[in-house]
Amino acid sequence: MIFPRLLLRAAGARRFAAPGLAPDVPGPAARRPGALPLLASVLAAGLMLAAAPPTVRAQSGPPERLGRAESPIYDDNLDVARARAVRAAQLDTIRGALAELVEREWLVLFDGEIRRTMLRDIDQYISAYRVRRLDTSLDRTRYFAEVAAQIDRPRLEQDLRELGLPLLGDPRQPMQVLYERGDPLLSLSAVRELVLGRLREQLLRLNFNVAGVTALRSDQAALFAGGATDQARRATVLSEGEGVAGLFMEFAVPPQVTAGGEAPQAEFHARVYQSDNGALLGSFAHQSRRALDVAPGGRFVVADLEGGLVVPLVNQLQPGALKPFSRDASDPDSLALRVLGFASFQEQEEFEVAFFTRNSNFQDFALARLDERSVTYRGRIRGSRRILADRLRGMQVGPFRVREVYWIDGVLELDIERTVEPARLELKPFPAEERLPLQRRVIDAYLTTLNTATPAAHALGDPLFTEQEDNGWFDKANPLEFNASVYGFVDSRGDMDFYTGEFLEEGETLEILLLRLDRTSLAPTVRIYDVQRQRKTTEHFGERAVIKYRLPKGETRFFMEVGDRFGVIDGDSGGYLSYHYLLTVRRSVAPEKLAGTPNTRR
Repeated sequence: MIFPRLLLRAAGARRFAAPGLAPDVPGPAARRPGALPLLASVLAAGLMLAAAPPTVRAQSGPPERLGRAESPIYDDNLDVARARAVRAAQLDTIRGALAELVEREWLVLFDGEIRRTMLRDIDQYISAYRVRRLDTSLDRTRYFAEVAAQIDRPRLEQDLRELGLPLLGDPRQPMQVLYERGDPLLSLSAVRELVLGRLREQLLRLNFNVAGVTALRSDQAALFAGGATDQARRATVLSEGEGVAGLFMEFAVPPQVTAGGEAPQAEFHARVYQSDNGALLGSFAHQSRRALDVAPGGRFVVADLEGGLVVPLVNQLQPGALKPFSRDASDPDSLALRVLGFASFQEQEEFEVAFFTRNSNFQDFALARLDERSVTYRGRIRGSRRILADRLRGMQVGPFRVREVYWIDGVLELDIERTVEPARLELKPFPAEERLPLQRRVIDAYLTTLNTATPAAHALGDPLFTEQEDNGWFDKANPLEFNASVYGFVDSRGDMDFYTGEFLEEGETLEILLLRLDRTSLAPTVRIYDVQRQRKTTEHFGERAVIKYRLPKGETRFFMEVGDRFGVIDGDSGGYLSYHYLLTVRRSVAPEKLAGTPNTRR
């Protein structure tokens, strides 16, 4: 069972609410009577700093990693140089963390891919940071920066695994090696040991070990030949051995040997199959550049065979080539599901409930990653992956339709669209029956006093309407009535009241008036969004707020949110905190189009 809201809060806390970093303070010994003299303390501190490792620990929170960098100063512009130096120091902390997770050889080999897919947005891996040093060189040509950053290591590890890179410390997975008994070269023990030696060495670097070596009959070997399609029988053969995958090797050597003692060019092939279903995961081949030398008696020279065929092919076994089956290979039913097309967290929750309740093939799925474009879940599936993907294409999931289904690097990706709009939540006439006594008392007590102290142009009259719950997100926003007071109630730190203004004139300027009616320990805040739901302005207010907002060109609608500045903090929604407010939105058009007239009936 999945609990969307709890998952989102956990992810939000992990991603956006990083713990603060405490400054370095002297230890207890520095404050006790009889501590070291000042000079000795300074010298001791200097020695300790000089010997300190690049990873340090703040007084609270996860370990920090130090990063250092410098940047040239152009045209005596210190601000730009400082920003570059701090950014480069942050990048240095990420590279230091990468060096602890992946062998240097793979980091060098995959440097371009890591730069393209991961290092373009390093903020996603830094939970928090503090600047420890900012300084310029004596000639003011270089700017130096040193930062201490808290790294989101789980997210870093996940993205490295997405690239297929083996991580230091991960347990090795078993792989079985297969060949045909009648292979012209692998049937020779000297050649076989040569190949297996090179193969074991490369697989170990990829976190695999050779679990066993099996010589196949010719009818079995035919199942592993190029173009073979009997996947079920191939899986049966693989199930007789050990390992999450099977690597089948074969040499192709022309039978004739020339009179001059040379054989024509030979080929070495290797294919990797997934053990549980016999699926082909990768195919590798190499052809010798020249004819292989043949020793007296028609035997190939082993050294020439090694450099001409074996080493070049084994070197093709790289992390990227093994990625499709190395991810979650220990659990063949494991699946990553990526969903694109959500307009809000609320749509995500709505989809989760509808999708995972309806589809029993998806089991134990939980939120794995959030980013700007998609949401990724991980869990286990039942049944054929191909049939499952075909069934999902075009499926109606609650108010959403699955437009397209893709398999990308072993991840099932769904592109969805909303086809059923949520029911509109119109404003209700004031007073609302369920809160009439409280509303009337609060408004009578504060409205007159506050309006007396407010300029006449910004005074608000008795409310004509009241909000209708649940208006806590964009798609449930209450349509506004212009030039009329609306009563609202923020009942906790996590409560958000959304409103929308529609059928406006593009470029029109609106005046938004907000009046808080009672005292509160919350931080009242109003946020304005455009039609794409991008935040345009934020106003934190005490007793009242007066905001001028001009609609962007080409837009005739906007959204507004009234709530608390901070929202839920570390799981605490502040349910005992609240405030009452009045809201009026005035338009800069003819009065006859405004007073008491809903914006949906122009």
